[in-house]
Amino acid sequence: MTDVFVVSTADKTRWQKQIECLNEVDIYFLHGYARAFEAATGNKHFLFCFKKEDFCIIEPFCLRELDEFKSTYTNRYGELLEWNWQDSLSPYGYCGPVCSDGHMTEALFDEYLSALKDFFKREHIVSHFIRFNPLLFNYKDYFGKYLDYVHNDKVVVVNLNQGIEAVRAGYRSRNIKKANRADIKYRICHEVEELSSALPDFKLLYTDTMDRVKANQFYHFSEEFFRVLSLELYPHCKYFMLYHNEVAVAGIIVLVYGRRIHYFLSASTAYGQTMRANDFLLDKIMQWGCQNGYDCFFLGGGHPDRPNLLEYKKRFSNTLIDCFKGGVITDSQRYDALCSLCNTETVVQYFPLYRAPLQ
Repeated sequence: MTDVFVVSTADKTRWQKQIECLNEVDIYFLHGYARAFEAATGNKHFLFCFKKEDFCIIEPFCLRELDEFKSTYTNRYGELLEWNWQDSLSPYGYCGPVCSDGHMTEALFDEYLSALKDFFKREHIVSHFIRFNPLLFNYKDYFGKYLDYVHNDKVVVVNLNQGIEAVRAGYRSRNIKKANRADIKYRICHEVEELSSALPDFKLLYTDTMDRVKANQFYHFSEEFFRVLSLELYPHCKYFMLYHNEVAVAGIIVLVYGRRIHYFLSASTAYGQTMRANDFLLDKIMQWGCQNGYDCFFLGGGHPDRPNLLEYKKRFSNTLIDCFKGGVITDSQRYDALCSLCNTETVVQYFPLYRAPLQ
């Protein structure tokens, strides 16, 4: 018997129950993580669940409205009786589908993908953009005939099992020593009270940093986002903070799950940058990870708006792994209609194509 259903963040107990049936997941699959990005984006987050006998496949997704295309579509093709088109994407981070026993046959995956497409089409969901998890290697099941779009990047991982001295041998300590010579205080915030106390300091640092680097509006996260992330994802969220003369000059938020540490958000003042505060904090995080039995520190990859970000992360490790993104067209007729409304002729690598930025 096959059972296909969707769980929203409104049902925390059921969400957690579905996650518990999996052998291995990551921080990006948790209920508190989804709740934080609902607060950040306003987009509803869900789990798509496919169960057959004792086997299950689960994939987080969130929905975006396509209302910005309505007037252009109406002008070209005429009025629709009802406009309720949406598209889907993985939550911010690294997700994709995960199965209960770690192995998926091609026949079973065919059933899963057919069920996913049928559900999305019934719900007027035009396309599905997937950010696979490079640490779970779940992109392998989707390859070949399944994807309408594939893009590969590189991400940086630090092996913490080798011990802190071996880790440090892989990068220059000069910048770490520069921060150590300054009059600084360093704090790790684990508990709810510590997180609540550090939140205003980090939020101030973060807002200043996003303004200074002219970040995309998406990354200007609200205080509510940080509150939900810190409290509803507890105890998986930790703040590493650096103070100079009792004033916060840098901070890094990491997310921990299982034996992995994820580099999540960082911020610093202009003075913090001159004293290499971020390098200092990264070193402290790796030291803390080695001391507490974590296997790896996942630094992630680059960003189109920050071309030097990947090169910066590679200073701390030469271990690069593949990180795939993929796209599935779930309603080809509507997808083509939306693409016809946009100037997409010069765009090659973008999904969904109708959301490509103007060239």
